Amino acid sequence: MLKRLLVILFVILSATPAFSQGGMNYSIFGIGDINTTGNASYDGVGGTSIAFPAENSINFRNPAMWSYVTTTRINVGYKFNQTLAFSDLQDSYQNFGALNGISGLFMIDTGMGIAASFGIHPYSNINYMIASPIKEIVNDIYLDGRTIYQGKGGISMLYFGGATKITKYASVGASVFSTFGKVSSLRKTEYFGDPYAFTYISSRNDFFSGFGYKAGLSLKPITNLTLGFYYENQPNLDVETDIVFESTLLPDTSISRMNAVLMPDAFGFGIAYETGKFIIGADLSIQDFSNFNYNNLDNSTYKSGMVISAGINRIGNKNLSAPVADRMSYKLGAYFKQHYYSVYGNDITEMAASLGFQVPWAGTFISDIALTIGSRGTQSDGLIREYFGKISVDISIGETWFKPFKRDY
Repeated sequence: MLKRLLVILFVILSATPAFSQGGMNYSIFGIGDINTTGNASYDGVGGTSIAFPAENSINFRNPAMWSYVTTTRINVGYKFNQTLAFSDLQDSYQNFGALNGISGLFMIDTGMGIAASFGIHPYSNINYMIASPIKEIVNDIYLDGRTIYQGKGGISMLYFGGATKITKYASVGASVFSTFGKVSSLRKTEYFGDPYAFTYISSRNDFFSGFGYKAGLSLKPITNLTLGFYYENQPNLDVETDIVFESTLLPDTSISRMNAVLMPDAFGFGIAYETGKFIIGADLSIQDFSNFNYNNLDNSTYKSGMVISAGINRIGNKNLSAPVADRMSYKLGAYFKQHYYSVYGNDITEMAASLGFQVPWAGTFISDIALTIGSRGTQSDGLIREYFGKISVDISIGETWFKPFKRDY
């Protein structure tokens, strides 16, 4: 089965994705929209994952939860975003889609919970398109034009780590990761119908690179209760910036520079309780960007970001002879996100609800589908109110590579 999935991965990676520019206009600030929900399996429960046990899902937030997986797995995901943006000037529909990570987990010993995992997934996403009109009088000449702001790209995280049970009631995990990526942005100012006004374009490419580590802990103080904690250390990111200025009036000019970005650490804790066929959980994550020194825009201030989420999972029946509807897992979730910036003194918040399904196919081949609907931002002070929908799809195949055996002591 793993060979079949590798063929599927090759087809997906070889395809050229088509998308329309825009979809997360607030990603113009900082390093963009930070991925706090993970893959489709956890999107269905509002991104709740720090203490949420799962036998066949690879956890991006807390590496200690890898000890709960029971088979060696390979997972690939895709996410599509549709946004309706409202402003005082105009409304617009924007959308884009992207690969949402590839990961693998090797369950070396299920009895001791020894697992190793590797993968690559998006840490942050940038995809915006904003048009601002220009209507002014200069030297008795009326100028009518617009400035277009466009950006795309983001930061990805390539990781490798492991987990193990240190006692029957506690698991630990850790990983090291490399963060890298490219962010392309464009600012174009153009005027309509005036021969004395010239088009001006500035384009910028930022190339990121850095290393860090993550540590996690999972505790079971009582049989059905799980507590989870994680800490993510983000050393400085090195940023190489290339800027090109273009104008119909002056020769093109280019600038290159190097900079170090002070990335803040992140931490969080979660709780989950299993009762019958249901798992109920909640998370809290915090990351303080108060001293952040990248992409400082006028009228914006960096601050501490926070995410609170909660979800419930109805676990599917493991009996292969049970009806498909009973073997499926059904998920509900919601989250509240306080973004790490304020604009014109307005805190930018985001709220969303999610619905998810995990569908078992032949053997250990499963697919996860999650739908998230929410809103972010405000129309105060000329800002944008966004209503969005996200569809996440994962496919995952697993096999039992390493079987536990009886030990003689």
